[in-house]
Amino acid sequence: MIAGAPFMVLAASVEGQAAIFAMAFVAEVLLFMNTAPINAAIVNSVSPSYRAFAIGLSNLTLHALGDAVSPYLIGKVADASSLARAIQLNALPVVLGGLAVVWGARQAQRAAAGAAGATG
Repeated sequence: MIAGAPFMVLAASVEGQAAIFAMAFVAEVLLFMNTAPINAAIVNSVSPSYRAFAIGLSNLTLHALGDAVSPYLIGKVADASSLARAIQLNALPVVLGGLAVVWGARQAQRAAAGAAGATG
């Protein structure tokens, strides 16, 4: 996710349709590369009887914070400034989300190391 943020900024900054689409494509690929590993981490860390609920809650949160809220907020910023500025500012929550994923991965590694040490 963090690697995709600069391409979001570039997509709103470059000139020419081909360059915009190229930057947006790279940004989207990098942003969505985390989906499968996050879903795998959820499935691996939740008991089988709660897996469907956990994945559903993850998807609900993703769409509630992304699809539901972002068009309104991006529109408000675009009205106050410009669409390019709104898209560029949208890279900030992407970076924050990426940092949260990195933090969560480190916490999971520490928990796994602690569990391995307790059993071995």
